[in-house]
Amino acid sequence: MPTVVGTACTLIGLMDIVFPRLRHSRVHALAELLPGAVSSLAAAASIVVGLLLLMLAHGLKRRKRRAWVAAVALLPVGAAAQLLYRHSVIGMVLSLVLMGVLIRYRAEFAALPDPRSRWMALANFVVMGAVSVTVGLLIVRSHPDAIEGSPSLGAQLEHVLWGLFGFEGPVDYRHGADYTVGYSLGALGLLTVATTAYLAFRPEHPAARLTPGTRSGCGSCSPPTGAATRSATSRSAATRPWSSPPAARPRSATAWSPG
Repeated sequence: MPTVVGTACTLIGLMDIVFPRLRHSRVHALAELLPGAVSSLAAAASIVVGLLLLMLAHGLKRRKRRAWVAAVALLPVGAAAQLLYRHSVIGMVLSLVLMGVLIRYRAEFAALPDPRSRWMALANFVVMGAVSVTVGLLIVRSHPDAIEGSPSLGAQLEHVLWGLFGFEGPVDYRHGADYTVGYSLGALGLLTVATTAYLAFRPEHPAARLTPGTRSGCGSCSPPTGAATRSATSRSAATRPWSSPPAARPRSATAWSPG
């Protein structure tokens, strides 16, 4: 089951990134009644969730507990983004179905994370930076009807780099597409920084935990408590010669005579 779940997570992540918007549907007509910022934020959330699900798919195949927790938390957000931005009921249902499967088979995802080095943070920064620039360039060019003029490839790349840091670039848009592009680029930059910081500051080794079988096997080595502790303390005190109080010394009688 973890292998199937990981593959499904990969497919849903790709769907969150590249699935086109359905403009001729009843959901699209209802979504037009919402404020424009909702659609822009949903677009950014869809891209970020898609990338994170792609990153978590390998961990789910290896039964990692943290990957399971993150996937269960992200799938409802992806489902809402599919409905609000993509206007896809099918995408929403698939995300919720995968979340239900993860909850149903949660006992199979109990593996601890692998030991990490600080070099993983540097590698993540390089790889995520390249992915963010590539996806950002696709986002900038995904609204050809809303672009004013014919910006060159260099201007589009400059717009992507500025957008990753949260600033507006040289490319201008019409019909509110600049908000969608800006939110999406800013979310990609934030995702790159957040994942790099997580890998840089997380513990190199997972915390040790005792399983029920380990506890039963180590029952004899558990520290004594209660009456057993008091009994052991009294026995150890009786066997230590220095623990007994010193013997009382007789007082010397001293005659007192008036001067």
